[in-house]
Parts: sequence; structure tokens; C-alpha cells
Amino acid sequence: ATVIAGAVGVAGCLQMLILVQRRPWRDGIATPIRISFGPQIRGFLRKGIPGMVANAGPQFLIVGGAIIASNSPAAVSWLYFANRLIELPLGMVGVAMGTVLVPEMTRAIRANDRDALMQAESRGLELATALVMPATIGLIVLSQPIIRVLFEHGAFTAADTIATARALAILALGLPAHVLVKVLAPAFFAREDTKTPLAATLSGIAVAVICGLLFGHAYGASGVAASISLGAWFCAGVLGWRGATTFGFSLDAISQRRLPRIAICAAVMGAMLFLAESFVSPVTAAAGFAAQITILGGLVAAGVSFYGLLLDLFGVVSWGEAISNLRDGGLRE
Repeated sequence: ATVIAGAVGVAGCLQMLILVQRRPWRDGIATPIRISFGPQIRGFLRKGIPGMVANAGPQFLIVGGAIIASNSPAAVSWLYFANRLIELPLGMVGVAMGTVLVPEMTRAIRANDRDALMQAESRGLELATALVMPATIGLIVLSQPIIRVLFEHGAFTAADTIATARALAILALGLPAHVLVKVLAPAFFAREDTKTPLAATLSGIAVAVICGLLFGHAYGASGVAASISLGAWFCAGVLGWRGATTFGFSLDAISQRRLPRIAICAAVMGAMLFLAESFVSPVTAAAGFAAQITILGGLVAAGVSFYGLLLDLFGVVSWGEAISNLRDGGLRE
């Protein structure tokens, strides 16, 4: 563990050296940052710090859950391993939303272009839903095979696999809420309102802590995981309510047609994965590590391919147009 922790620090130092080293197109090294607490910096900090805390809501929720579950060291480990898998799709979608939505919404708001704002909100929600729904269903359906392949080695027993998979499935129920927050928050950030997302995050944390204290002692790690998901949904609900009452969210007709189809595609994919996993589970349980990871990889690849095919068949997306839009770097219909 000490070596791994040290390697993370070394990797950070290497990243810094790459950033400051001389480049052919740049004279000298990077100029050191000079910090001055002028009016602009103070204004940035007043708005930036609440925004940073609001963006770290999922991390605060898991920390609070781990504190509540700390009476049982095994429960903390189960939650930690399960949350690592939740962070992967959450991080990918969060980066996509922050990179694309905030600039698009800011330009639309400053130009007072309601059509552009509606399109940005609609395409952002579609993108987030299309990414998070299959991830959520996949993590629920394949929770045990994933945990078994990744972690059931050495001191990590089959009982730990069952408990961690249960926590993963419950945490995955809150994954759409976390992503919904990533979609709703940019609407406030683009209007230079960081206090509302902060208030929503703090209220979600409070709900998670209260529910964790109530459910954690009775249901252990599963109860704590449920409290984290409930906190995430409460945070998303507060943001949605505040946005609807303050400035209103608008979805165009295309989005209203596509979103139910995305949900149907994800549900059909989940049913296919459930049947396939039930069929191969007797073989997987008695197989070696190489066979297990091959089967799991095949299931994931089959699920992703089948989901993409369904999206095309249901008229949600044309993959040729999607690739073209990605090359152009914008949110389009």
C-alpha cells in the first residue's frame, strides 16, 4: 500500500514536469503563478469555492457513509470497493457534462438565445441519460461477476463478494441521480449561481447522514449504501425544484421523444444481460480467472453492442451523424 501511495505522488510530479518543461513552440518554461487577492480573485473564490464543494457531493456522501459504517471494518471496505466502480461512469459523464454544457449554456444565456439554451439542456440530458442508464443497469445485473473477477482474490472471500455486490447494486440506484446533478448544476453555474448547488449538496448530505444512522445499524453496509443513494436523489430533487421555480428547464420535442426510447433500450439491454448472465453463471462460478474475465468481457461487449444497435433501431441516434458531431465538437440534434 505504501508503494502504491508513493507511486501516485511520483505520477503527480511527472505530470507537473511535463507541464513546465520547454516546448518547441514555447520559449522557456512555464511562468510561475502569481497569486494576488484582488477584487476579481476574491469574487472568483466567493463563487468558485461553493461550486467546488457542490461538485464534490458524491465524494462527501461516500465519506459520510464510510464514517457511519466504521463500526464494521468489513462494511467500510465493501462500500469502498463498490464506490470505486460507481466513480468510473460518474467521472466520465461528469467530465463530459462540465466540458460541454457549461460553455454552451453560458453562451446561450449571455446572448439571450432561448432556443440555443433549450437545445443545450435537451442534448445534455439526452447524452447523460444515454450514458448512465446502461451503466446503471449493467452494474446492477453484473454486480456479482464484476466484483468476483476484480476483487475475489487472497483475503477477499466469496462472502465479501456477495456483500460488496449488494452494496454496488444499491449504490448504482443512485448513479442516475448523481449524473442528473451533473446535468442540472451547469444551468446554475452558467448563471453564476454556485450557492444553490451548494445548498442542494449540503441538504443531500444531511439526508444521507440521517438515513444512514437509521438504516446503517439495522441493515449494515446495504443500509448505508441505500442512504447514499437517497441523499443523491434528494440533492437532484432540490436542484430540479429550484431550477424549475427560478428559471425553468426546457426540453425540446426531439428530447421528449428520445428520452423514453433511451430508457426502453436500456431496459431491453438489461433483460438481455440478465438472461445471458443467468445462462453462463454456472460455468463462471467453476471457471478459472482467465475464463471468468473473458466471459465478463464478452457480456459487457455484448451489452454495449446490443444497446448501440437498439439506439439505432429505435431512431435515437444515427452513429454516422454522432461521429460527425463529435468531430465538430458541439451538441447537435
